[in-house]
Amino acid sequence: MSIVNLILIILLFLYYLNATIALIIKMTLMIQRKITIRFLSLFIGVLCLGCGTSLKVSTDFDKSIDFKKYKTFSVYDLKQTEDIVISEPVL
Repeated sequence: MSIVNLILIILLFLYYLNATIALIIKMTLMIQRKITIRFLSLFIGVLCLGCGTSLKVSTDFDKSIDFKKYKTFSVYDLKQTEDIVISEPVL
């Protein structure tokens, strides 16, 4: 085997080694992108679910009262209403 053939074999080996390393790097980057996309999707989904929750509000009123006849309302000062006893606690 001549030195020229040996150099060609080494160069061919290095070429294929370089191509293999480039392929491994490309596949690693693709996997990292997939992981990043999945993580971002999960993060955005959790963020949206967290923002979507709200408090449950329930109301109750006396259905026999006609509220159309009330035209105004007032706000009581707490100092004035200390003497009032509430028969049913407000939840």
